[in-house]
Amino acid sequence: MMEDAEIEKAGILVLDKCRVCGGGNGRLHSVSSELPIHIWPLPAGKKNAYLDAGHFVCGDCGHVQLQSMSDEFIDFLYEEEYFVLEDSALDKHRIQSLVDIFGREVIEGARLLDVGGGNNPIAGPVSELGYKCESWVVDINPKPLAAEVATKVVRGRFEDAELPQGYFDLATSFFSMEHFNNPPEIIARMAEVLKPGGLVAVEVPNLSGLIDFAPHYLTFHQHVSIFSVSSLDNLFSLQGFRRKTMIHEDAAIYLVYENVHGPKELSAPGIDPWVEMDRFRARMADIGSRIQALELPEGEGKIGIYAAGGSTSLFLANFPWLRERISMAFDRDTRKHGRVIPGSQIKVHGPQDIDSSGIEILLFLDDGIHKAVSPDVRVKCLSLGHILSIGETQ
Repeated sequence: MMEDAEIEKAGILVLDKCRVCGGGNGRLHSVSSELPIHIWPLPAGKKNAYLDAGHFVCGDCGHVQLQSMSDEFIDFLYEEEYFVLEDSALDKHRIQSLVDIFGREVIEGARLLDVGGGNNPIAGPVSELGYKCESWVVDINPKPLAAEVATKVVRGRFEDAELPQGYFDLATSFFSMEHFNNPPEIIARMAEVLKPGGLVAVEVPNLSGLIDFAPHYLTFHQHVSIFSVSSLDNLFSLQGFRRKTMIHEDAAIYLVYENVHGPKELSAPGIDPWVEMDRFRARMADIGSRIQALELPEGEGKIGIYAAGGSTSLFLANFPWLRERISMAFDRDTRKHGRVIPGSQIKVHGPQDIDSSGIEILLFLDDGIHKAVSPDVRVKCLSLGHILSIGETQ
């Protein structure tokens, strides 16, 4: 169990060195206060810690990141149970996108290395698509599924894992890089274990995209890096990789890099990260004002919220005045039932309890979920999607 002193240390708002270029020129832009370090619903009465998260902008390379944290604290963030649903269709789309660009041989008969894929190993969708390859998974906490679908599972930190040198054709890292405390060590290790000319397919949350589509999800302690296209390019370039292609750039960035062992170069930011963080703060202030203008019902037990995942926890942590007015949450994942939203006494119920709950209005953070659920309940439903996401309609 993590010592309280180590948790307190993680809340000290200093940045010792940049997580991309290693420079010591980080500037504190702003602070998100009192965020829960475990964002998934917890058993009632379970103790959780709430720490500030400082947004630092590197003055040398422009990378946006949180304050320095120890490896022990990062590991501690993943000790609690987390509720990530498998999305095989999305993983298949990622793989098929690679095949469409590079040909079937990028997967078929290749040696595949899945970095941080212990919860949703890419080997499963690869097999479902009919490709045959040798697939390794390296993860600090792999789930049993990884051993069922992958050729080999290596438990532990990727940078310390015993792996054959110059062996792999393709490495994948889907929504893992933002979690790593020392990304340059990860990429340097990839350069060692990939063949010359080997590829890395990496997808991460996008700084600008999150500000547009889900700004409340921009900041939490598990995502110690908030990448832009240019900061991700710099991360790989400084370890001798070169960008091969961009697959998409929206709420996330999906890029492919080639192991060329080239010169280690640092490029100027493609966006002004300080200005983007100003935009983030302006969006959060505007969202708060627009929610307050809705004149939601007053009184205890009148407001509920649908979905009880990390997004909901972070949304309510950023707007604690709204959290205090919500009496219950609803989620179809039975594992969450009976638990509470971090930082509150909001208990999670099943959707079957909505109509008998006594609430007057049910809030949704996502327009798609609102459209799917609202026709089947009698309670008044309101989506906040048009407020949270630029360009969304109610």
